[in-house]
Amino acid sequence: MVLAVVADAFIFSEDDLLIGVVKEILQLKSVSNISEGADSDEALDALKRFPKGMFIVDWKVGPALVVKFLKEATNSSGIANRPIFLICEQMENAIIPISLEYGITQVHVGSLDQQILASNLGNAIRRINFKNEFKEEFEKIVKSRKANEHTQVIKLLTTLYENHKDNLTIRAELAESYFQAGQFKEALKILTPVPDMNPPNSRYLHVYGRCLMKLGIYTEAESTFAKVTLLNPYDPDKLVGLGQALTKLGKLGKANDAFNKALEIDDDNVNALMGKGELHLLTGDVNAALELLENIANPNELASIFNSAAILLIRKQHFAKGMQLYEAALQSIPNNKKIAARLFFNMGVGYRRQNDPQKALEAFKKAVEQDPKYDVAKANLETMTTVLKRSKSKPKSEDSPYSYGENILVSPTVTTSPEPKSPADVINDLALDFNEDLLISKDLGELDIDFDLDKKIS
Repeated sequence: MVLAVVADAFIFSEDDLLIGVVKEILQLKSVSNISEGADSDEALDALKRFPKGMFIVDWKVGPALVVKFLKEATNSSGIANRPIFLICEQMENAIIPISLEYGITQVHVGSLDQQILASNLGNAIRRINFKNEFKEEFEKIVKSRKANEHTQVIKLLTTLYENHKDNLTIRAELAESYFQAGQFKEALKILTPVPDMNPPNSRYLHVYGRCLMKLGIYTEAESTFAKVTLLNPYDPDKLVGLGQALTKLGKLGKANDAFNKALEIDDDNVNALMGKGELHLLTGDVNAALELLENIANPNELASIFNSAAILLIRKQHFAKGMQLYEAALQSIPNNKKIAARLFFNMGVGYRRQNDPQKALEAFKKAVEQDPKYDVAKANLETMTTVLKRSKSKPKSEDSPYSYGENILVSPTVTTSPEPKSPADVINDLALDFNEDLLISKDLGELDIDFDLDKKIS
């Protein structure tokens, strides 16, 4: 008899025949505490009750539910720290990539032949018995990541990486740790050049795509997320990533399709709903955006969505309409001076890039009035005041066009886009951290925006 290394097991299935067969086999393998359930909440609860238990997952409960469960089983860390046995009646394209992504111990494909299933489960238990080369380090990493100890996680993973640079899991997790710490360029350095992967590693590519988005490399991000969603079409977060990349490229109809697919899997997915809210803003329907967002976005998040849409319009040469969105944001989020200050600041940067120093100065002045401690806005106000005085003191023949970015200070939390290099690209994203809830006015009307759509937003 094989010595079991786990005392607890949970069978995630609604198939009575499968449950009965698996229970009998596990009992013969000396697994003593066995429970089952077909409800995803039961399965997620079992993860907490049996932190070192074995989980037998039936693909028939639904691929989306299986993926949701697997994400929780790995604590969204990408590191498998518990034995998982997946049972599938037949092989599907997504099964191998998903198994690799979430570190499934073993996959059984085919009928419920008791002898074959017993052999495969026995193999899985024996594999658990072998000490994983990185088991202790991974356990420390998962614990530190749960505690948001980014520096410690990076230190642990860097040590592993120096000795195992070809290990895609370690590379992906080190990059993910840099990403969580806000060090996006460092994360990208770990991931590039992207190696040939057979089979492809969807976890690796997902981290890579998110880094590209943060650094403004949207075309490559789109192609990366397109690959990821083919490998794992059941994860709403990956579909949201694709939708966000498509939005940045102005492919709003396709972005809407991606967000809708994410919502078909998880109708409460906040990021998908926020993505659709931004699409409404880009197409001028402010009321629809507010109706969608008012119950899911706090003032900070709402300001960021308005800001993102405004920046995109400006990048697409719709400067006036981008400014309209900033004005709408100020109406939608009243009585919050710190948010207003940052909206005015971004308007100032936008006007500066449009060679309108007077309006830029006025916007920076309003930012400082709203938040007198906003040092970056104060510095820009002083700089613009000097620029205007210098401009007025020069003879017209000596005037020259402003070079974009000259002497303009931006927030140190800002990342700028490496593509495309138009004046609007240096407008900074909001970096707010407020959590105040505020009712949003709906009587703003619709903005006159004629942004090109390849499909109507719905």
